[in-house]
Amino acid sequence: MTNTQQTQPVPHEHERATFWRRKPTLWIVGGLGAAALLVGGIGAGAAMADDEDDDRFVAAQREDVGAVDPAATYGAKDAGALSEVLAAARDEANGTPTSLEAHRNGPWSVDFEAANGDETTVLVASDGGASVVRTDRADADDANDPPPAGKLNDKTLVAVAGAVLAEVKGVIVDVDIDDNNAEAYSVKMLAENGTETEIDLSTDFAVTQVDVDQD
Repeated sequence: MTNTQQTQPVPHEHERATFWRRKPTLWIVGGLGAAALLVGGIGAGAAMADDEDDDRFVAAQREDVGAVDPAATYGAKDAGALSEVLAAARDEANGTPTSLEAHRNGPWSVDFEAANGDETTVLVASDGGASVVRTDRADADDANDPPPAGKLNDKTLVAVAGAVLAEVKGVIVDVDIDDNNAEAYSVKMLAENGTETEIDLSTDFAVTQVDVDQD
């Protein structure tokens, strides 16, 4: 986010790890569901490809994505909605869930990390249908990454949702975990007025940092 103001800053023990934040960007155009993403060669749906293809696709679709109404309804209003998305994704992939991200026209992407370090992205459609859309093979350096401090399951999602919804009235659009105990959970909120806020939570779900997008 740009032009942000920070409250409740917490000194970082180390630079925030990025391993669990290397999520492929999903540019999902309204009217195209999970099936479109699985059809090779369809420009508007084929967001999961090699890096060069991703760059060309993103450049071609920026205008369409930018045209989406920022007030469009998406995200989760409570922990129950997050748990439903996670449950649907679990049926399609093995491993530890590391993030949930909502997209403006309804779908969610859920990332999983396998024991060998491979990362799989599952797309969960608005109707609950789920499909694997991408698997990134682990790099040799990934073996040295520390385990995440946070966990994503029904119990932790209840605690996470309770903490962030007490801070911001709106919907949850992104949940990530990190290896920093003070930032075990990073949650992006979309307020009723369209403002985006990122809230960091510690391992005990205390709010440690709040960043508000002023744009």
